[in-house]
Amino acid sequence: MPAIASIFNNSFTVPKTAYAASPVKSNAPAFTGGNYELEGPQKDTFELSTPALSARKSIKQLSEEEKNILADTLAQAGCSAFEAGKYQSCINNLDKSLELNPDNAGAYHAKASAQKELGLFEQAIENYAKAALLRPDSANTLRLSALTKEKYAKELERSDKQAANSMRLSAAADYSKFISIMQADNSLDSQLKTADAYSRRAKILADTKSYETAIGDFNSAIEIYSKQLEQEPRNVKLMKKIGEAYHIKGRCYQHLSKNPSSREAQEAIASYSSALNYIPNSANTYFRRAQLNIKQNTEAAIDDLKSAIDLAPERCQYWQTLGEIMTMSDDAAQRELGFEFLAKAIQLKMKK
Repeated sequence: MPAIASIFNNSFTVPKTAYAASPVKSNAPAFTGGNYELEGPQKDTFELSTPALSARKSIKQLSEEEKNILADTLAQAGCSAFEAGKYQSCINNLDKSLELNPDNAGAYHAKASAQKELGLFEQAIENYAKAALLRPDSANTLRLSALTKEKYAKELERSDKQAANSMRLSAAADYSKFISIMQADNSLDSQLKTADAYSRRAKILADTKSYETAIGDFNSAIEIYSKQLEQEPRNVKLMKKIGEAYHIKGRCYQHLSKNPSSREAQEAIASYSSALNYIPNSANTYFRRAQLNIKQNTEAAIDDLKSAIDLAPERCQYWQTLGEIMTMSDDAAQRELGFEFLAKAIQLKMKK
C-alpha cells in the first residue's frame, strides 16, 4: 500500500525488489491506466481519427470539392451574420468565400446588401453588378441595385449634380430590366413589386424632366395598386402609394402646362384631386392645386390654401400666396386680411 500511495507524490520510486520479483500470473485483465510508469507506451500519442479534423490542412491543400464546400459554408455564415445585423462580419466571411469561389452570384449579392446597410453605396453597386452579370435573371438583385443607386445619387447631389443625375438614370435602367423580368410573374407579391418599380422609375423620370414617360409609368403603377386596393380596401399603405403617384403625376402635368386653361393644367388639377381622395392630409397637394386654380377659380384656390395652412401652419409660402390673392380682392375687409396674412408669412420667414 505505501508503494502505491507514493505514485501520487513527487518522491515516487520503484523499490529495487520489484525488479527482482517473479511476475505473478493472474487471470485479471492488465491495468490500462494512464500512468506510463506502470503500463502503456513511453509517450502519449493521439491519432487523428475523425475527418472533421482534416481542417488542420491549409486551404491551399484542399481539393476543389472541399474548397467549394468551405466556400458555401462561409457564404452561409455571412448570410447568418447579415441576419444578425453584423454587416462587417458578413462582408469578411463573404470575401473569404469569394476567394474560394468567385462565381457565386448569391455571395456577391449578399455582400452588396451588407455594404448597402453600412452606407458603402459605391462598393455595393459594384457587387450588385457582379451578381447581375453572373445571374442576369435575378430580379431582386436588379431591384436592390436600383434602390442603392437612388440612395447614392442623393449623396452625390451635394457635390456633383451631374454624377447624381447619371446615377439616377442608371437606377431607372435597372428598374426597366426588373419590370421586364417581373411581368411574366402574375403572383400578387411580384405585381406589387412591379408597381413599386414603375412608381420609382417614374419619379426618376420626373426628376429628369421626362414628364410624359413618367406619367405613363405612374398610370401603370396606379392601375396595379388600385386592383389590389379593391381586395384590401383598408390597406393604408396602398392608399398612400396611390395618392403619392397621383400627386407626382399632377406635378408632371403642371410642368407640361403652358397656361391655366390648357389640357395639361386641367389634367394636373384632376390628378391632385384624385391624390386628395387617398391622402387627404397632404398640405402640399392642396397648395399645388391652389396654384393652378388661382386664375381660373379664385374661391377654390382660397379654400385649398386655407386647407393647406390648417395642415401645415408653419409654411410661410402658403400664407404668402393666400395673402397675395386676398390683397387683390375688391372687398376692403378681405384686402386687410390679406395684408395680415402677408405679415404672418414675413414673421415665419424671419424665424427661419
